[in-house]
Amino acid sequence: MGEKSGSDRINYRKRPQQDRSVQRVEQILAAARLLIGRHGLQGLKMTEIAAEAGVPIGSVYQYFPERAAIVKALFERTAEAVQEMIRTSFHAVGSLNEALDVICSVTDWYYQQFLENPADFEILIATETDRDLIKLNVEDSRQVGELFYNSIKHLLPPDFPVDMSTRSFLLSHLIGSAIRLAVVAGEPDGRMLLNDWKQLIREIMFHVPGGKPGQG
Repeated sequence: MGEKSGSDRINYRKRPQQDRSVQRVEQILAAARLLIGRHGLQGLKMTEIAAEAGVPIGSVYQYFPERAAIVKALFERTAEAVQEMIRTSFHAVGSLNEALDVICSVTDWYYQQFLENPADFEILIATETDRDLIKLNVEDSRQVGELFYNSIKHLLPPDFPVDMSTRSFLLSHLIGSAIRLAVVAGEPDGRMLLNDWKQLIREIMFHVPGGKPGQG
């Protein structure tokens, strides 16, 4: 049998339709998240997920071709929650300085989420190392960057010489990397790293090359 393509290995084999099927998938995902939080992803087997969920192993494979598909489903849920938080936080920013304040508060919030939910951190790491899930991670960064850009573009001067759409995309992805470094470093070093990171963001986010930082 040939090797599965990227799309085949990380997507649902079959999407649940009926209530009973939806409930079973919820059991599987909840069990996987619990096990990832306890032991990490390394060595986690589909049989262990089935046992924790209390379902036959065939039920797991009915919906998920392999572990990567479960990771994708869990990541998408976390990403949706984060994007909603971003959307709400930036909904009514009134200045560029206020936007910087919100970026910093969101960074702190995201970091705290990983400290309190180790499974989410393990899932993030998987999306930065798996060849197919990396694309998912990058696309999430793009969407978060667009949310931020759309919230501040009306605050930029008409002749602002920086492509803030591209810079917002880059910022979004680098925030994830900075938070990952902070979590791995542990407290109190992690908090110190993030404080330096937030200071850098304040200095460069709206900086115009050869000019002064943008003012809100």
